[in-house]
Amino acid sequence: MPIYINGKEINTSPNNEPEKPTLKIDSIEADSTFTHDGSVEVTGDIGYGAKVFIKNGNITVHGNVEDTASIETFESKQSNNNSFNIVSGGVSISMTSSSNSGSIFIKGKIGRCIKLDSSHNIEIKDSESSLDAKSGHSFIAHKVGANSEIKSDHNIEVDSIGQGSIVTSGHNLNLASIANNCVVQSGHNLNASRVGKKCVVVSGHNLNVAIADDTATLTAGYKKNVGYKTSLDIEEPKQENTPVKKEPAQDNRSKQEKIKAYRKTINRTNKR
Repeated sequence: MPIYINGKEINTSPNNEPEKPTLKIDSIEADSTFTHDGSVEVTGDIGYGAKVFIKNGNITVHGNVEDTASIETFESKQSNNNSFNIVSGGVSISMTSSSNSGSIFIKGKIGRCIKLDSSHNIEIKDSESSLDAKSGHSFIAHKVGANSEIKSDHNIEVDSIGQGSIVTSGHNLNLASIANNCVVQSGHNLNASRVGKKCVVVSGHNLNVAIADDTATLTAGYKKNVGYKTSLDIEEPKQENTPVKKEPAQDNRSKQEKIKAYRKTINRTNKR
């Protein structure tokens, strides 16, 4: 919002610094460390075990993030808190401007044991198990795998959260499906469609749940609205297109049988 004093608009842009152009790269290699000051756009994948650090900018990943990779965004103190004074007619106005940079956007799929640490927003689609995500503002996802831990200082919106996960929101929390054995807590309002077995759900203000299992514990600081409780077993949602590791076939033949078969193969080769 522009500020006017004596009919003139005041430029409140911190330090009047021009915005840096976004760096575009194809991918980030496995087990590598990538650091950049400013926003980054990755058109491909972030490889297995890669460590990514983004300062004073956002990161957008159009491909997948492979297992055990980590992404961290942060802002320098100078960029994060820019204070300035406006003096007019003997009146001093002190203002503080905070940057909206530091967000993480992932368009592809997220593997196992991924760590995301954002100073602002995190927006993802699907993640597999053991996601560790922390956002300074909001967290938005479609599907989060089992045994994950999600923490946001403001709002969280997730369609389905896997079993055994911990979700903590400083303000509002919206979850369509909470699988078994989850712990979910919001500082203000909490809305959920389905709550599985042995879940603990705590809302600082209003709690709205459509269906919950009989063994779920539901607590609200103000109003609690529960449609009905029944036997509701919500297991871990199946991940699509997840590769299955094939074990090699076991050879149970005796040593003598293996030697005999080997000699037959040699004899056939010699006859040719």
